[in-house]
Amino acid sequence: MTLLDPEFRRTWLFGPGADAAAHAAMLRSGADVVIVDFEDSTPLERRDEARRAIERLVSLAERVAVAAAAPGAEQLATLADLDQL
Repeated sequence: MTLLDPEFRRTWLFGPGADAAAHAAMLRSGADVVIVDFEDSTPLERRDEARRAIERLVSLAERVAVAAAAPGAEQLATLADLDQL
């Protein structure tokens, strides 16, 4: 797969953090960019499951980039989760 300049990345697919089946479907979709939402779409009680699913997704992806919201009180826990990956 050729790395596309951001201007030419037409398909951006968002999915939930704790859904491994969705992650696999997202990778098969042919989207230029796959984005997994760990923070907003993942309830706290499913964070461990999401960590494992995202770790597997990262191992299957050709390229990986990580982005996090600017830290506020709620985001601090999410930033700590990045250390788990």
